Amino acid sequence: MSLKPIASSYACLACLLLPCCLVMLTGCNGASAAPAAASAEQARTALTATLEAWKNGEAYSGHLASNTGMQVADEDWLTGTKLEDFQLGEESTTVVAGPSRLWPVVLKVRDARGKTVARKVAYQVTGSPQISVVRQD
Repeated sequence: MSLKPIASSYACLACLLLPCCLVMLTGCNGASAAPAAASAEQARTALTATLEAWKNGEAYSGHLASNTGMQVADEDWLTGTKLEDFQLGEESTTVVAGPSRLWPVVLKVRDARGKTVARKVAYQVTGSPQISVVRQD
């Protein structure tokens, strides 16, 4: 039994795997740019559009209308809670991680018994790579 075929197969395997490992270590496009925050106006517009869609009875899908490409996360909307009205506050000065803006909102929702209740919540709006509106409780 000769060790030559085994040694050459290891060398061949190393030659094939080395480029793959290098690509994985460096990434496909080199250094990635830091995501950009949405402007205050973009964030407020996105949040208002999201809440108006919920108030107008649009079904929750995680994406707000296919033409906007916005991602939305709100458990009350997901579970079918009806939004009767909302009031946006001024943008919070609380520092949030990443390129995000935080907006306090008072939601007037109809609970399971049909009673209207007010809930003070906050929404985190992120602008990159696409606009995301995520409720923070």
